[in-house]
Amino acid sequence: MRPSLATEEPLRRLLLAAESELAERGFHAASLNDILKAAGTSKGSFYHHFEDKEALFVAVLRAGLADLPAEPLRLSGKDLRAALTQSAAQLMAWSLSHPHFVPLCKTFYGLYGEGRWPKVQALWAEAEALVVAELSEAQARGLVRDDLPAPLLATLVMTVSSALDRAMLDQPPEVWTDGAEVQRWVRRMADLWTRLLAP
Repeated sequence: MRPSLATEEPLRRLLLAAESELAERGFHAASLNDILKAAGTSKGSFYHHFEDKEALFVAVLRAGLADLPAEPLRLSGKDLRAALTQSAAQLMAWSLSHPHFVPLCKTFYGLYGEGRWPKVQALWAEAEALVVAELSEAQARGLVRDDLPAPLLATLVMTVSSALDRAMLDQPPEVWTDGAEVQRWVRRMADLWTRLLAP
């Protein structure tokens, strides 16, 4: 059963308030009370929707990623390098157009690295499963190497991608207003992914 518009609006306000607080202060410093106050909702309403602050954080990430186009996540065409370059460019453009994404991404990697946040670990596993499915399909089409199983390739791609993400997250903000520098990062991503995946 679909929730009524009356229940969707408080949840939307809660997610927006949480996104702002988590992006500004990070997971550990974010105040649930401040989020609830900004959203104009109660703790009872919060616990109706979420088990804890970690569940809220994961919901904020899911809501934020909901408008990520599917195209960057798919390997299409017959030229692997071109497909990976297009994916990297689209992902970069999307990231730069979402101002809260960078601090939320930093928070995600920090929590994932701590290894004690099961909902964050589960979100990573879901993402990796999507990569496995895409690589399996690309292997069947001969687009990517098939000497390694898709799950191992996915682990390699996710590990390299997270290292790249962390390096990008450490760059000063002015880097992302320099079009030439943005293109250099796109090429770095495509280069590394191509080296990992080329047949």
